[in-house]
Amino acid sequence: MHHLSRWILAAAILTTTCATTHAQVSWTGRTSGTTNTLLGNVWANNQVVTVGQQGTILTSPDGITWTKRTSGTTKTLTTVIWTGPSIGSGAGQLVAVGDSGTILTSSDGITWTSRTSGSLRAFGSVTWTGSQLVTVGQLGTILTSPDGIAWTSRTSGTTSYLGDVGWGNNLLVATGNNGTLVTSPDGITWTTRTSGTTQSITAVVWMGTQWVVSGTFGVVFTSPDGTTWTSRTSGTTVTMSSLTWTGSQLIAVPGGGGTAEIYTSPNGINWTTRVLSATLYSVAWTGTLLVGVGGNGTILTSPQTTAILPRAPLHHTENTGSFYTVSGRKFPGYGTQNPHQLPLLYLKK
Repeated sequence: MHHLSRWILAAAILTTTCATTHAQVSWTGRTSGTTNTLLGNVWANNQVVTVGQQGTILTSPDGITWTKRTSGTTKTLTTVIWTGPSIGSGAGQLVAVGDSGTILTSSDGITWTSRTSGSLRAFGSVTWTGSQLVTVGQLGTILTSPDGIAWTSRTSGTTSYLGDVGWGNNLLVATGNNGTLVTSPDGITWTTRTSGTTQSITAVVWMGTQWVVSGTFGVVFTSPDGTTWTSRTSGTTVTMSSLTWTGSQLIAVPGGGGTAEIYTSPNGINWTTRVLSATLYSVAWTGTLLVGVGGNGTILTSPQTTAILPRAPLHHTENTGSFYTVSGRKFPGYGTQNPHQLPLLYLKK
């Protein structure tokens, strides 16, 4: 689920509304403090972290008040994920990737450390499998790392740009230009799959029961296993460049396509188009709030009480509230897999 391009969009930060089948969904513009295009965001247990052009990194405890952080780079950062409390001293690790082989890591979203990737190619996405990080990018580049520090180059079997990668059901799925789709059980050995399209596939997400990919000209495909793919009708010819799964709803946004719309689906098959007044590149889900980011520093939020559909019931623990499961391990909080979002397998029902 990632960005097809990095065009700067002259999108105003405004309070917006969009029609639903039964009610209005309210989106509120927030002050980001930057005019740089924001390309990716993630909910990291207790804060939203957003990245973008010129090495921009912003953090917020609530999606409303934002603080600019020092990244140490002016390279464009395309996406950021949170590993959950699997790396480091229980707090987990944030990993941001971007142009010219840029990889940054942080334990708190405030202090960021540059890592040596061994590559000068642009990275489009990164995901966490529960035991390793996997990043993909230009000319079929794939790197893996157990800790975000030491990175190893892998052979993808393609020279196409890979813009997104996801993890679910013990499988990695990476997508890219000209219908490119490759899968791997371990991040080392990759197999080319037949996607059924020559359109660029810009986004991938695991819903807990199936894979969903989307791309240029509104193409959408679903698969139960990452091998056999079925074409679905999205109802749009606009690029669906980013996908987020909230636990009950898929959310797609056009990114560089420049259209101020949002596309939603409960199952990857039936899609609804809604109009916004700003184009979004990425949407993160905090468990109570949708946070969308886009061009010209745009940040829009929509609370759970007016979210696109009521979220599905979640299992609760006594002390930590709802949790999600990664590789059979339970972690507190909520997350999204955008793409470059959280390495979320699914919100435990």
